[in-house]
Amino acid sequence: MNVNIMRPVRWVGGAMFEPVALDEHAMRMRNVAAAGQRAPAHVHDHMVETFTVLEGSATFYIGADQHAVPATVGDRVSAAIGEPHAFACGTNGPTTFDVEFAPPADMPRMMAIIAGLQDDGESKWLLKYLYLERREQLRPFSRPIGAAGVMATMLMPVIVLCGRLAGWERLVGRYSPITTTEASR
Repeated sequence: MNVNIMRPVRWVGGAMFEPVALDEHAMRMRNVAAAGQRAPAHVHDHMVETFTVLEGSATFYIGADQHAVPATVGDRVSAAIGEPHAFACGTNGPTTFDVEFAPPADMPRMMAIIAGLQDDGESKWLLKYLYLERREQLRPFSRPIGAAGVMATMLMPVIVLCGRLAGWERLVGRYSPITTTEASR
């Protein structure tokens, strides 16, 4: 099954990601986040994440000390590979970002699995994605830190076991990403 990832895809917390460019150097997505929406502290172990605010405002929390970096339209904020970061959107309306991940690591495959699970109407799509991420040995997109990181580490073996018992093995290899050539537009 070939999945088109160059279109809006639901994300956790009600956010929407829309991949807009993909090549061997980076994947760029448009992200629309609701007023007041937050992304908890996390790191990307395989890529730099750069935000460009297109509409609204946000405060980014960057580095081990989580220093606040306010951003409005036109501002760019980056988190280096392995650098902790989080953000909170302003409360006066939605915030729209261009978010670039460089290099794209396993993001095309990740987006293909998530979009495919959603297209197929799979319930518990995030849990199934996490199962497939581990089963297909994808580089994790992000790693939560702090208490959320401890909880995620403890839950992953449970998700894998539940997935095996629930028959999620049937999903392995089902979702193929589009090619870089198809993605470039």
